[in-house]
Amino acid sequence: GLTPGRDRIRIELADGSVFLRRIVSVAAGPAAEEILSLDEALPFENLPAAEFRIISFLTLVRLAGDSALFTWRYTQWAADVTFSVVEVDA
Repeated sequence: GLTPGRDRIRIELADGSVFLRRIVSVAAGPAAEEILSLDEALPFENLPAAEFRIISFLTLVRLAGDSALFTWRYTQWAADVTFSVVEVDA
């Protein structure tokens, strides 16, 4: 079944395309596979596994406080951002 907090996914393909989807239902497939039903169709069918870069669960969160810490490094043109989050119910 669908696990609370695990109903949103991010799909990134090898070409850099990104798709955000909500999982509507989960069913058992052959062997140890699971079949996901999504809220919106993907723009492809039967894409080889090698074409997927990563599939990640997305968690709905908010900032835990009203501040974020930015640390700039001028000689490297980089910045670090630090903040805390808490999960929220959908």
